[in-house]
Amino acid sequence: MLGEFTDADSNGFGGCEVGCQGRILEEILQEDLVRRIKSTPLERLLGMVLSMAGLQDLPSTFTTGQALRAGVHPRLLYTWRNEGDVLELSRGVFRRADAPPASYPDFLAVAFRVPLAVCLIAAARVHDLTDEIPPTVQIAVPRGGPRPRIAYPPVEVFQFDALTFDLGISSLEAAPAEPIRIYSPERTVCRRRLNTDPLRAG
Repeated sequence: MLGEFTDADSNGFGGCEVGCQGRILEEILQEDLVRRIKSTPLERLLGMVLSMAGLQDLPSTFTTGQALRAGVHPRLLYTWRNEGDVLELSRGVFRRADAPPASYPDFLAVAFRVPLAVCLIAAARVHDLTDEIPPTVQIAVPRGGPRPRIAYPPVEVFQFDALTFDLGISSLEAAPAEPIRIYSPERTVCRRRLNTDPLRAG
């Protein structure tokens, strides 16, 4: 305890006069005050504001890679997710909570992970060609290419001929100013008629 130091003390305070002890006490109190300030709601609010400033620099939908290239630390990215500042649409794909609602968030999530074209029943549903609601996001990839495996959202992958893959591809605004590729109504009808034995990527 301060005030109990004697000349025999071996901790470096031996012979310290009252004025010296007062300075030591003042330094201790200042350090304690700094620690208290650092844990105040004001500092936490400041940290939140600074982190949100970083979030505002990112597009409405972005990937982990985009965030890292923008200087966002992975820990901060997952803090945003845990606090509801961003929504994780799929593994490594995020959407800001303050972004306009996405009309087709599942399509958007998958499109950010693999190059694709929405096809078959999923496309027919978008074009009002069927009342059937597919339980999965149905996508087409060129035959012979890599076979994407996505756990969420549920995805069904079909392989189309690479030579004709781009025929009839149009655009769908899955979210404001965020288009994805989808087969046109005409290509969708033709493909569904021919798709008696679909080549699934599994």
